[in-house]
Amino acid sequence: MTVKTAAPLTAEDASSLMAARRLFTIDEARATLGGLSRESFYQMFLRNGRLPVIRFGRRVLISAAAIDALIAGAGESWDGGAA
Repeated sequence: MTVKTAAPLTAEDASSLMAARRLFTIDEARATLGGLSRESFYQMFLRNGRLPVIRFGRRVLISAAAIDALIAGAGESWDGGAA
């Protein structure tokens, strides 16, 4: 089984992608947020509900507005849910 890794997007690429689309797949959102690993992305944002998702059948999509809100709050410290 081959594991796909998301290559980080340049700021210009991310800006163009965000302007053109309203919904992103998990892999596209990972690339937009710096190319996090799939496991890290799920742990940091999805399992705890920090990044809301939209489900269409088996597809899981993330809105551009949710990604923007996450980026806007990036100055806040986050410890991965450790107590």
